[in-house]
Amino acid sequence: MRKILVFMLIISGVLTLGSCDKGERSDFSLENSVIIKVEGPTSVQVGQEISLEVTLQGINGCASSGEFQETGDGNTRVIKGSVIYTGEACYQALKAITKSYNFKASATGKYELKFVKADKTFITHTVTVTK
Repeated sequence: MRKILVFMLIISGVLTLGSCDKGERSDFSLENSVIIKVEGPTSVQVGQEISLEVTLQGINGCASSGEFQETGDGNTRVIKGSVIYTGEACYQALKAITKSYNFKASATGKYELKFVKADKTFITHTVTVTK
C-alpha cells in the first residue's frame, strides 16, 4: 500500500510539473540603440520629403531592424534610435542596421536634426528648406 501511495505522489508531481504554465516567450525585443552615421540630402523644397540613411548599432547578431522616436521644438528635432532583436541564439558581435528616416517640412528655414549618439551627444544633420 505504501509503494502505491509513493508511486501516486511521484506521478502526480510529474504531471503537475509538466502542466506548469511557463508563460509566453517573446521572439523579439526592442532596445534603445546608438546612431553611428547619418547620410542624405541637406536641402529640400517645402512639402517635399527627403530620406536620410541612418545607421544604428546593434549589440548582437539578432539585431534585425530599427525604429525612431522623435521629439521636436521649432526647427530642431531630436531623434533616438531603437533596434529590434529577433531570435534566441545570437552570435555576439556588433551589427550595423541601416534604416531610412524620412523628413518633410511645411515651412521654409534651417532644420537641425539631432541624432543621439552613444555618449549622449549628437550627430547633427542640417537641412535647408526653400520654396
